[in-house]
Amino acid sequence: MPSAARWSSPGLKRSWPPRSEQPLWSVNSDEFWQWTTQGIDVPGVPNRTCLDLYKGTEKELHDKYGDAEEEIMIEIIDRNGTPIDMTWEQAQSEYGLSLTQATPPDGATVFRLVRLVYDNTPETNWRLYVLDEEGKPLPGIACFLGIRSPSGELLPDNAAPRISEDLWGQPEGRPNRALVHSDNQLNFTSFDGFIQHSLGSGSNYVPPGPGTHWAWIMAGDQGYYSDVPAGFGMWENHLMFWPVFQRQTEGGGGNGGEGKGDLAAVVEQLKRIADAAEYMVSHWPFE
Repeated sequence: MPSAARWSSPGLKRSWPPRSEQPLWSVNSDEFWQWTTQGIDVPGVPNRTCLDLYKGTEKELHDKYGDAEEEIMIEIIDRNGTPIDMTWEQAQSEYGLSLTQATPPDGATVFRLVRLVYDNTPETNWRLYVLDEEGKPLPGIACFLGIRSPSGELLPDNAAPRISEDLWGQPEGRPNRALVHSDNQLNFTSFDGFIQHSLGSGSNYVPPGPGTHWAWIMAGDQGYYSDVPAGFGMWENHLMFWPVFQRQTEGGGGNGGEGKGDLAAVVEQLKRIADAAEYMVSHWPFE
């Protein structure tokens, strides 16, 4: 009988032992069984390595030994798309940014914060980008930059972010209020996948902040879920961060797009824009 090893590879899904070599758990009380020292095809390991089996399900393994808190992976890039030497943790501690993550049920559509664009130009234009599952610009999505009274406009309830099945509203007691363009089309992402607002002196702050604004994707009648990053604003020489959201399906892959031709994708985008515009016109102006 091979000696037991007290380690495992939870994400490994290949190179399992042949059925004839499967351990007999009734006579082996160890949780982990090192069944070979010659494992191959392990991502990130160039040489042969030990492979282990866990006595239980993958869920049981993660529940018992998984990290208590999943690491937040947010890329920081410049306006040209080049990664810069800054981490999400630095953006939090040095510039006052924070994040309320949505917790939707499996299968639900959720917009995740995946990147921050560091804008170091003298412009005062703030942007919010939205991408589809393949990382392409996603037009026709209603999204907002939150602001406190007396600025901005009060929004209808279903324009608030949907955080979870139990919370459809602004987190941390923030008002359901945002900057809203008088030209309604500008409240939806363009064909290049972004909305834009020109910030004034009221958006200035001194890092480590935080700034006065927050951002989200409108839930609407579709009931989309959305992360809510906060702490946006301008500091020295109009420096600022822009959020980049990506549409995802919780617990799975893409939410449409795979296996569809270019024409079908265009038709789908146009239909989404038309539906969103019809909704906004019927509810305009916001009260």
